[in-house]
Amino acid sequence: RGHGHAFYIENDGSTGSVKNYENNFAGCTYDDLVQEFGTAALTENILFNKNTCFDGGAFVGQALIQWLIGQNRPKGIVTKGNMFFVSAKYGQGYVQAGWQWDGQNHDVDLEDNYIVGSDFEVGNWDNATVLRNHVFTRAAQAGTKGVIFNTYGNASPPQWFTNWKIDNNEYGPTTFAYGSRTLDASGNAVVNDTTTTDPAAWKTNISGDANSTFNVTPKFVAFVHPSSKMPGRVHITAYNPGLLSSVQIDLSAAALADGTMWEIFDVQNYSGPAVATGTYSSASPVITLPATGLVRKPTIGASTPSHTAP
Repeated sequence: RGHGHAFYIENDGSTGSVKNYENNFAGCTYDDLVQEFGTAALTENILFNKNTCFDGGAFVGQALIQWLIGQNRPKGIVTKGNMFFVSAKYGQGYVQAGWQWDGQNHDVDLEDNYIVGSDFEVGNWDNATVLRNHVFTRAAQAGTKGVIFNTYGNASPPQWFTNWKIDNNEYGPTTFAYGSRTLDASGNAVVNDTTTTDPAAWKTNISGDANSTFNVTPKFVAFVHPSSKMPGRVHITAYNPGLLSSVQIDLSAAALADGTMWEIFDVQNYSGPAVATGTYSSASPVITLPATGLVRKPTIGASTPSHTAP
């Protein structure tokens, strides 16, 4: 099968080591986009924040894992403020905090992420924080599970959803699944869950999402993240579900001084010409960027996936 992940992350936290992956763009891989595990590797104290990840698996024409943490009892996993996006043409894909072949996982923190197009799975955790995420799966159209929460049936001490903190999330129309899973003697996953489209049943059975919203229609949102490593560099991601031909971006968060000249490049054609230029003014920080007419840079030696715009 095609390999070539954007991120393949491991970390042994026994010495206090922390790995921090922040404010990156990654997209259109052959295989998994972000993989936080290895066959025998430890995955501890990993921060994955403010990244934009899109169309993992596009080069083989099928959305695969967009982000995954699992295996060997991961702990200290923090994933906040990311955008995970899958174009409809590539199917559903997966954002998986724990996968079905895991044993007992320790703790994960999932906050303020946008998960668009792929499913959203959280499983096998002693403690999980799942707050203020925005989840717009394609499960309702595809007849598949879209949001899946499971505990590990063989955990010692036992795992309970009551030990998780789940609230203030928003979900588009989707199918929910909840229950438990284990591994048989051969290491195969055995899943015992229940599916529902009823938010009340979901909230009751996961002991959470009391203040979350359901069947939400997605709205335009833009992320403006200044680099903490390179002064003046800013990453912008616009989620444009209305397919507007141009989008309004407020550069206030860019921390630019008045009079700063700026130019903006397309991540998917980074060596091409700027798509917009100007001079920053705090009195009028909103700029207009094109969302159509963008062309992805051709790739040497392989077919080129299409641009994610508009």
